[in-house]
Amino acid sequence: MATALLTGVLGAIGALGLLTAFGAVVREGVRQGDAERRASSLLAEATWRCRTLANHPLRETCLQRYLQERPTSSAGVQALVITVATSMPR
Repeated sequence: MATALLTGVLGAIGALGLLTAFGAVVREGVRQGDAERRASSLLAEATWRCRTLANHPLRETCLQRYLQERPTSSAGVQALVITVATSMPR
């Protein structure tokens, strides 16, 4: 009787441990997916905003600066594009 109870308790503890580990893995996967989606979205925004600049050298400089600085927000991308647009001669 005690052996069966001990086996059941150990099985339940093991199952809880596995569920906890699985939950942690899923949360990390979601976090990484969200980070990749955000990075992809910012790259698309930077590409779009840089392509609106007046000439090819400005557009290229803008994209290169984006790849070097990697702003982490839409406001950062906007600031970068404005900085490039106003700092270089036309």
